[in-house]
Amino acid sequence: MRHRHEQLRRRYQERRMTPSDLKSALTAIGWRTSKNIAPSNVDWYAWLPRDKRPAWHDCTSNDKPPSFCIEPHSYTFSDGVEHGSVEFRLCGEVPGGHWLDLKLYSVDMKDCIKTIPVALALLGAAWDAAHEMAGESVDLSEGE
Repeated sequence: MRHRHEQLRRRYQERRMTPSDLKSALTAIGWRTSKNIAPSNVDWYAWLPRDKRPAWHDCTSNDKPPSFCIEPHSYTFSDGVEHGSVEFRLCGEVPGGHWLDLKLYSVDMKDCIKTIPVALALLGAAWDAAHEMAGESVDLSEGE
């Protein structure tokens, strides 16, 4: 049993992506990185420059597209196995002064790059729907 566990551990270690690997891959495709000030085992996060973001409704606080970031996380379990995951975040203010922080999380770090289009589509659709819904509820309340 121990031998099987070691085989699985080695196989996982061989195919995993480290935070450093991910950072290099993201910057190579145009993402920017900044120091992460939130408590985390990884000291950076990546953000998609404004000119590379889809045409979503603008954030009402600054009339610019909402921020779209990737936050990597790295863990070492008690048995010594390391695991990395990422969280995709789309954040901004919608009409009515409400701030949203939409997430797609617990994506294996090695799947991050191929998940970017899915995350952009899912979170972008949720953002646009919430923005429109918030705008309609503000419009309705103004008539009272």
